[in-house]
Amino acid sequence: MRMELWAIEYQLVNAAPEYVFEWLKDNVVEKHTLGDEKRDQLENSLLSRNEKLINLGLALYGEVPSVGYSLFKSDDPTIKRAALSGRSVRPIFLDESWVLNDDVIPALLEEERQNENSETDDDGVTLLNELLSNKFLPSGILEAVYEKSGHFSDVDDNLWISMVAMSTRNERLSTPYSSTWMDGYDEYRYNAVFSAAWRLFKEFPVNKRAAHVLSYLSDRLVPDGPHDMKALDVVDRWRSNDKKEDETFSYVRTALVKIIGNYSDEFKDLKSHDDVALRKGYYANLRWAKPEDVSDGFDKDGKEFLDSAIYNDSFFTSEETRSALKQACWDAPDEHSTMDYPNYFNSRAEYLSAKHPEWFKDSWSGELPFEEIEDADERREKRLEYLNTQVAELHKALLGDKGEYQESNEFGENSILNDLRLELQQIGEHLGKLYQKSTFSWGWLAAGAALGFMLGKY
Repeated sequence: MRMELWAIEYQLVNAAPEYVFEWLKDNVVEKHTLGDEKRDQLENSLLSRNEKLINLGLALYGEVPSVGYSLFKSDDPTIKRAALSGRSVRPIFLDESWVLNDDVIPALLEEERQNENSETDDDGVTLLNELLSNKFLPSGILEAVYEKSGHFSDVDDNLWISMVAMSTRNERLSTPYSSTWMDGYDEYRYNAVFSAAWRLFKEFPVNKRAAHVLSYLSDRLVPDGPHDMKALDVVDRWRSNDKKEDETFSYVRTALVKIIGNYSDEFKDLKSHDDVALRKGYYANLRWAKPEDVSDGFDKDGKEFLDSAIYNDSFFTSEETRSALKQACWDAPDEHSTMDYPNYFNSRAEYLSAKHPEWFKDSWSGELPFEEIEDADERREKRLEYLNTQVAELHKALLGDKGEYQESNEFGENSILNDLRLELQQIGEHLGKLYQKSTFSWGWLAAGAALGFMLGKY
């Protein structure tokens, strides 16, 4: 029997602080609904206890904005820090985040200016840093940082660069839009953060420190750039006649390739571009790599090619391309016999074989080691993906490509092959829907039974 909230409140108000902390940690609210007043009452009751450990739990895992704001205003620096990194900064329905109160961001900026050359915490993380790395932070605040608008309009370039560096820890930047309910405007607003971040490549000060921050940012940033900015028009900003400075800037030029459409002529032309930084961007972002891409890239750029290709998963998806890359790693010059590139390759292959065992099916005897994938949902997804691939391959081997035109009676109205074709198509469609919906348990039983029956029958 589920305990009513009034009973939970009574229990928590009278429980030990350690128990309350763990309860708050285990009972976060993932999605707010109308009528959450009871949660407000609960958290305010716990706040009134004024216990340090309970306050820490409320600051980290609490949901009520007014409670989070009260904790931020406390004199305890640890509690202030926890409130800025906690969940209560999220806006709820029509209410803005408490972070937008007039006495929050201005105070954090002033503190940052005063402590620009010092560390306020043992680990060097300031309160502003804590806020900007919080994944629950409203997107509009990150956009304002990148656009240097609102509360951030009067910051100097050094602080601007520092704030962007702080935000690179924010998981929001590496989380693509995902929703089962299609909403074009919602998707547009969500992606606006990515556009604002990529626009920094055009608006940021041009110096080595800014280049380092942009390079670090691009490694984590969803590659969804602004529609009104062409990457190659921005590239020339990041060039220098100073060799060492240009080497740093080259990472920025390489990063910009991420937002060029992979199938565009503009992207394809980068393969033969005069700038090796742009060619490295091509190697790093190429999709569906083939063995000839390995030979062409290695012949032209040697280790520069390998530095990019080894970290592009596309070069590991097929046995042929993977073997070609492995050979190139062994063929790379190795003056000191350190075997760096073979080791880099082996390390990546080991990592990817655990994450994507279906790519390495030719290397395994028996069933692929999906059980080595720790996350249960990911493990089921990989199994389903692999089964879907196997059905497609079986269809192709027996009947040709799915996309090939076939008359309905090509094999004869009563032909076994015609029946097989129809059953394969139906199973493939079913698996595709399951894969899109990530519905696994019953789907596995149905698809597996159907495929087994079909193979046994024919």
